[in-house]
Amino acid sequence: MWFARTGLSIAVLLLTAACGFRPLYAPSAKGDVVKGLASIQIATIKDRVGQNLQNQLLDLLNPAGRPARPDYVLRIKLTESKESFAVRKSAFATRANLRVNAKFRLNAVKKGVEDMDAVFTGKSTGISSYNILDSPFATVMAEKNARQLAVRGIAQDIKTRIAVFIAQRQK
Repeated sequence: MWFARTGLSIAVLLLTAACGFRPLYAPSAKGDVVKGLASIQIATIKDRVGQNLQNQLLDLLNPAGRPARPDYVLRIKLTESKESFAVRKSAFATRANLRVNAKFRLNAVKKGVEDMDAVFTGKSTGISSYNILDSPFATVMAEKNARQLAVRGIAQDIKTRIAVFIAQRQK
């Protein structure tokens, strides 16, 4: 039994090595993705939701603090919408989807000046559902939690997409 598991493990390792697989965050001779992410300055994002997204990204991209001399500036615009569904016979909704859309643009910084031409752009969407309850306070708190979950998902998505961009640029 252990021969089969060992053989299968070796086969998987050989196949992934043959296809050119490389861990995204592993340092390489051409550069380090983690250092590339740490060199991103995050521009101020409007509203409370934007502030939450900015704080999430600061924790994900710059855990050691803001860069003194950034190589990139990340600019993000957020929009939010709600959609009610799961309607009762009384025509009141009991469930809602909260959709947070983020358009982001990564600009290079050359000699301390931000280049207005984006080197990488993208869109990310976070969708989170919550219950619409009889208590208005409970509904507000459920919506707030749904918003935080959507923002956390957007931050993770943006981090991953920028990390892939930086890794491809270092090849």
